[in-house]
Amino acid sequence: MGLNIKLGAVAASMLVGITAIAPATIVLTTPQSVEAATATGRGTLAIVGRPVQTINRVTVETIADNTARLQLRTTNGSQINFGGNWVNGPQNQLLITLTNSGNADASGTVIVTFRNGQIQSVVGGGKLDNQPFTMDFRR
Repeated sequence: MGLNIKLGAVAASMLVGITAIAPATIVLTTPQSVEAATATGRGTLAIVGRPVQTINRVTVETIADNTARLQLRTTNGSQINFGGNWVNGPQNQLLITLTNSGNADASGTVIVTFRNGQIQSVVGGGKLDNQPFTMDFRR
């Protein structure tokens, strides 16, 4: 009987401890809708003070919260990423206002033109880490 009393006291203290713990909060998030398009072609990325890079592939991702990602692949295998905000432009165009390039500052505007749901061109310019740049890619 003494053992039952001790176990009962342990169980009661465990219950008290459990009731003192705040219940866990579980937050479920729904993934945002992402639309992506990739095109191969030829173009250039020219940043003042650096050699001109040849672009051979672009990927554009638009996310439901109106953010966008733009990825440029160059012929030497490097990848340049931009982030920004998108809006629908006139006649099959998407306008991206650039806000970053990875950890670097970026600003400017990129116009992505589509035909039959496929990227036809990516043209734009602005500043990347305070250096003017232009890009011109065609499918």
